[in-house]
Amino acid sequence: MKNSLICWVLPALLESVLADLDYLKGFDDSILYKINWPGAEGLDNIDQLYGGETMVVTTNRKEKYRCVLPSIQEKEKENYDEYTGPNPVQLLAPMFALSTCTTLLEPYWSYELCHGRYIRQYHEEREGKKLKLQEYTLGKWDGMKTKIMSAELDKLKEEGSFVNPPIKKLEGINLPYLQLNYTDGTICDLNGKPRRTSVLYVCFMGGKNDIFIIKETSTCEYEAIVTSSELCKHPKYRPQLTGENDISCSPLDGAPAKPVSMMMLEGEAAKQKQFSAFGDAKSDKMFAVYSIGEYKDKDGKMQFRVEFRSLDGDEVESEITSDATESPSGSGPPATSPVKTPANAPP
Repeated sequence: MKNSLICWVLPALLESVLADLDYLKGFDDSILYKINWPGAEGLDNIDQLYGGETMVVTTNRKEKYRCVLPSIQEKEKENYDEYTGPNPVQLLAPMFALSTCTTLLEPYWSYELCHGRYIRQYHEEREGKKLKLQEYTLGKWDGMKTKIMSAELDKLKEEGSFVNPPIKKLEGINLPYLQLNYTDGTICDLNGKPRRTSVLYVCFMGGKNDIFIIKETSTCEYEAIVTSSELCKHPKYRPQLTGENDISCSPLDGAPAKPVSMMMLEGEAAKQKQFSAFGDAKSDKMFAVYSIGEYKDKDGKMQFRVEFRSLDGDEVESEITSDATESPSGSGPPATSPVKTPANAPP
């Protein structure tokens, strides 16, 4: 919960932190980020500890922080440089040799893809004892195309010019894909051209080379997405990791260890958790937040005081302590009485 809160809050707190980084311009929301606040003591060695690019950022309260962002692209490059296995076409070639076929059944049209051979669209309708079949070939592939494409990929690898594969967003996740163009299908009545299909193979660990989806992108031109576990063996075709990447920020120019807005939000979250404990099942009493105060205690820690009041006027106060270490403003507790619980308040 805390990490999720931090990940959502960061854009509201910082005016110009992540958007200016070139490698985050195509930000992938499947990658998660966790914000760490090591405090002023971590300022001297933050670069050595976390690595990555350093930026000075400012919150909307003019608090300054030096943040170190993870070098995600470098990790991906290292993984690829160490890879010496088959290229993506070679990973799929055994399936092509077996002429494996898969079928996608739709309400009217059905689709059959025989990998490395053809893809067709068909509809079967029974008239009495007769079976009426309507079908169109949406494109064909042959072994020569496989060899040519594989040789081209090997050449790019040797020259060090292999580029990142294109990306397809599937159910909110950006997936690299290998595109095979199945051509020379049945002539289209509408434009007089042979039908053709772009078959996009994507990595999916549980994939069995089935058609995930197929659609007509333009007149008699189609796009099919196929999930394959074999493609996951190649680092360039794996989905980007969804684990958390650490962003560490240390205060500058007397800023608190953590932005005040962040501390207030954490206090609000703690207040919500505390509020759930208030309520009297026997008397059906309901309590609401009356006020929230903040101050420094004698040890310099930020304190949050949340006052609850029941709908009939009874008061319950609860003090919640944040894990913050200092605050830019405030020098003492608000003028309120110590925590007290009325006799008729819930325990």
